[in-house]
Amino acid sequence: MTQLTERGSSLSPHGHAAARRSQAVGAALLGGVLAAGLGLGALAVAVLLMWITSPFPDSGPGGALHIAADLWLLAHGADLERADTLSGVPAPIGLTPMLLAVLPVWLLYRAARHALEPPEEAAEGQDAPPARDPELTPRSVLGWVTLGYLMVGLAAVVYAATGPVHVVPLSALLHLPVVAVGAVAAGGWAAHERPFGALPEPLARALDHIPGGVWSALPRPLLIAALRAAVAATAVLLAGGALLAVGSLSWHVDAAHQSLSQLTQMWSGRIAVLLLALVLAPNTVLWGAAYGLGPGFTLGGESVAGPFGAAGYPVLPHFPLFAGLPQQGEGGPLTWSVLGLPLVAGVVAGCFVGRAATRSGDKAADGRWGGRETASAGALAAIGCGGAIALLTGLASGPLGSAALADFGPSWWLTGPAALGWTALAGVPTAFGLRWWRVRKLRPPDQGRAGDRAAGRAGGDGVVPDRGAVPGARAWERWRGGAGGRGRARGGADAAPGGGGGGADGLAAASTSAGASLSAGSGSVGWVSTESVSGESALPSPSPSPSASWWRRLMSQVIELPDAEGRPEADAAAAGEPTRSAATLVEPSDMSRSAHTPEAEPQLGAEPGRDSRRARRRGRASE
Repeated sequence: MTQLTERGSSLSPHGHAAARRSQAVGAALLGGVLAAGLGLGALAVAVLLMWITSPFPDSGPGGALHIAADLWLLAHGADLERADTLSGVPAPIGLTPMLLAVLPVWLLYRAARHALEPPEEAAEGQDAPPARDPELTPRSVLGWVTLGYLMVGLAAVVYAATGPVHVVPLSALLHLPVVAVGAVAAGGWAAHERPFGALPEPLARALDHIPGGVWSALPRPLLIAALRAAVAATAVLLAGGALLAVGSLSWHVDAAHQSLSQLTQMWSGRIAVLLLALVLAPNTVLWGAAYGLGPGFTLGGESVAGPFGAAGYPVLPHFPLFAGLPQQGEGGPLTWSVLGLPLVAGVVAGCFVGRAATRSGDKAADGRWGGRETASAGALAAIGCGGAIALLTGLASGPLGSAALADFGPSWWLTGPAALGWTALAGVPTAFGLRWWRVRKLRPPDQGRAGDRAAGRAGGDGVVPDRGAVPGARAWERWRGGAGGRGRARGGADAAPGGGGGGADGLAAASTSAGASLSAGSGSVGWVSTESVSGESALPSPSPSPSASWWRRLMSQVIELPDAEGRPEADAAAAGEPTRSAATLVEPSDMSRSAHTPEAEPQLGAEPGRDSRRARRRGRASE
């Protein structure tokens, strides 16, 4: 009996692992439930507060809770229906208040991120928290978070499927999983420090059908520059739309105040109207951006409001935001001037591309990209801006009723192509002009046009892309890991035909080939270039550790090698003597300032033989 009482109960290692797994699953499931419950609870508190302070409520607390559930589902993009209409035909409500959607998305994002974060360290004197079960993969954890969120969402759909204003079940069942999976995926990506890990197997199989030459034709630095330019152009359009909306409301502030007074005389009602206008503020910004792009927006029926005129307005209810609508009639010089907004956005995108097309700050730098690369980056930036504007305007519009109010807001299939066209029209010439100006300003006087042509043929950093037919998924992995495994240094390409035997040319070709091999083996994300002045060539510097953060692996590293007498290259170059070469790992996404001097290093893509002879002549003249 004593042995039984002293031995106590203990679990086997397998039992401990199962217990940890069950605890992690329960915590993830509970996180999703709490995220959905907090969103529903916040809206329920706000609606109940409005219902309590209303002097003439038309329903009980059950009706207020139904409205809260409807608003929560509407924030996910689900459509509502209003049954009590004069015609007897249910009127759809599909205009999503975009600011209202921020709350549930942010809560679910935080829940997913918290579920994958490592446990905190225990304080002194406390037991250490249990470690996570290694068999429970991050995808499984995120799946349980999503399941918990969708369970509460399904209950809300069942609860809000009846009533004067009810949700459309099919629309809710289509939109809820999309929003939940997107927010959970963003949270999981952020919890892992935003990595670019291995592709899922279905996506990898799909990429196998894409030829490897596609990835070689679109280097990663080009896509990064195009993405930045697209984001900048989209931000300019949104800022311009906000400026137009605020300016119009400020111009018609008296009409907005009058419409608010006509709606209600009670302070609680006015607060409710102002809150509704607040959650619709992002929609108003996108409407202003669509107005500045040219297509404008519609208010139902055959109405249109744009810079060239406004006509066909239906009878609209009194609402403060409607007071800022442009007056009906033909446009004039004042309304035509808003078309300068997309031109400014295109110029900003072109400045981003033009800056990326040249090596910034290097006085001896030549064009980093050729004309084809610059035009491709400008076109991709325009496509990205047009796609972003089309997506956002599609979310900012929707029906507010039947018949005349079935179409309300901007049309995504008009505003998207308009943004694409304006950005390409102004962005591509600006990129070419800025690239020409920077190359002309930074090019040394003795630099001929041969360097331009060679740099254009070599791509961005003197690297000739390998356009071999590599299967898509493997080519994508090599493209993502950098150009080191994708190309070869230009110096090696030029030196190889000279023979792989002895001599300076053979040594340069061998060292260049070794530099390309090191870059490919280490998976670095930079482009390795090896230039030779006196005939010798140095191996490139070792790449950063693959386990380091991806942004640290993108940092530039410049190594200064000593000459034959042990002096730094800068001292030798100042004395006018030939120097050894330096292997430079250049950051592809940020055209950082180079530390090389014009005397110490020839231009990327230039002819190495001519530069070597010129350097030797300068050395003999100095002697």
